[in-house]
Amino acid sequence: MFSPAKQWWLRVSLLIAIGMINISFFAIAIPSRLHVNNTFARANHVWNPMERSLLAAIDLCLNGYFMWLVKSKLVACGLSHYKTVYRYNLLMVSFSMSLEVRRYRSTTRFTIR
Repeated sequence: MFSPAKQWWLRVSLLIAIGMINISFFAIAIPSRLHVNNTFARANHVWNPMERSLLAAIDLCLNGYFMWLVKSKLVACGLSHYKTVYRYNLLMVSFSMSLEVRRYRSTTRFTIR
């Protein structure tokens, strides 16, 4: 059943979480790109993969929540034509996450000077 309070909390918590990630990224990345000092460059090398991991985890959680909603609200109620949509979305989420992991693994090979 639809719950406006739950929807509001989900929106606000996502806004705060992603906002904090973006603010911290800009606080580290801008001085790093301006070559303020070497500490910001090292911090940027560490924070960049962490930021990608956090955003991928949020993406995975949202996709999992959507898949759970489709399965529990539509497929479980006997709407069998949504089984195909559910399976297709599950395949696409798996494919998307595998690309994220592959991209993450290829960008984490760095050395801190």
